[in-house]
Amino acid sequence: MKKNSWKVGVFTVVGLILLLTETCTKPAPVDMAINGRNIYYTRCVFCHKLSGERLVGPGLKGVTNVLSEKWMMNTFTHLDRMVKNDSDIMVQFKADCGLKGQGKNLTEEQAHQVIEFLKLNDADTTGAQ
Repeated sequence: MKKNSWKVGVFTVVGLILLLTETCTKPAPVDMAINGRNIYYTRCVFCHKLSGERLVGPGLKGVTNVLSEKWMMNTFTHLDRMVKNDSDIMVQFKADCGLKGQGKNLTEEQAHQVIEFLKLNDADTTGAQ
């Protein structure tokens, strides 16, 4: 039994290293939200308010409670393709915004980060932005 105990120890250590590496290299939702906030304030703020109030584009308060994450990812990364879609949301988007967001696609990583920021914004009940 003692002969193989070192193998168990090695596999345990290797497993812990892999687990810690995965945990440490994967950004936490809060870190993603901080990056998403920075993206919002450099790319989105000119047309979208964090409240429900419309600016050029629709207000974003409550958006993560209404739209699926998959839909938001597709819209943020392929807005031009989504605008061509005839869904009810896009028909309203075309009417409200006149396609002004076209060409401002985010990378998938940026889109994930903005979504995490919007989730925090939707969870905020203080009204602070």
